[in-house]
Amino acid sequence: MANYAWSPYVAGALLVIFSIWELADKRIWEEWINLIIGAWVFISPWVLGFSHTVNAAWIMFVFGAITFVITLWSIGNAGKLTQHTNMVTTQTP
Repeated sequence: MANYAWSPYVAGALLVIFSIWELADKRIWEEWINLIIGAWVFISPWVLGFSHTVNAAWIMFVFGAITFVITLWSIGNAGKLTQHTNMVTTQTP
């Protein structure tokens, strides 16, 4: 196994752990961790020096970009959901 091969395994495991944790806990900081992991996955081919390995690098670029965009979308929706929930609970019948 190459010296950079650990990165996708660790990133994938962390994404699964924090995503499941977020489902149970519903706090926004788990989403920010996922955003950081997505950014790491995207830049890891350059940082770890395997950008010359085309297939591995492209998989990391695409996976990192998708993770980053979906997490940004989720963070944006979490804010809207919180505002909507606050509006519903503060209104009196």
